[in-house]
Amino acid sequence: MANAHLPEQGVLRQLLRYEPTTGGLFWLPRGPEWFSESKYDSERVARWWNARFSGSEAFCTFDQKGYPYGFIFNRRTAKHRIVWAYHYGPISGEVDHIDGNPANSRVENLRDVTRQTNMKNKRTYSRNSSGFRGVYWSESLQKWRVALSLNGKEHHLGYFTAFDDAVDARKA
Repeated sequence: MANAHLPEQGVLRQLLRYEPTTGGLFWLPRGPEWFSESKYDSERVARWWNARFSGSEAFCTFDQKGYPYGFIFNRRTAKHRIVWAYHYGPISGEVDHIDGNPANSRVENLRDVTRQTNMKNKRTYSRNSSGFRGVYWSESLQKWRVALSLNGKEHHLGYFTAFDDAVDARKA
């Protein structure tokens, strides 16, 4: 299901050029055969498309979470998924950004992982006041609460008076 609307690797290589130093994708010129289903003259549509898009950067609009995306064959697709499919073909799980930066879609920063592994590499939420995942301040107890999630279940590790002790417990 991960590849439901991704074009095949060969098709992506006919449509896009990948720039390895920046992770950028750029539209390649298209011939009339790409527009044969158009109700207009396919050669005219190809000339228009090439004049407007050929050589320009693709997948450079950002969503609210900072992921670049774009449209290919009228389907919205995340840039990192296109970069992975361009280089390696079908995706077996989820494409994860190793450094946690959703805008960094260079192929060496991407990996095909399970959902569980991807969730372990999540960024700390912006509303997290401690700065560490799994360490929370309990207002009612006036202590630091430590928990972790493993295999979809939350495991409570304890309450700590000292913040450093709570962080050490979470890391352990």
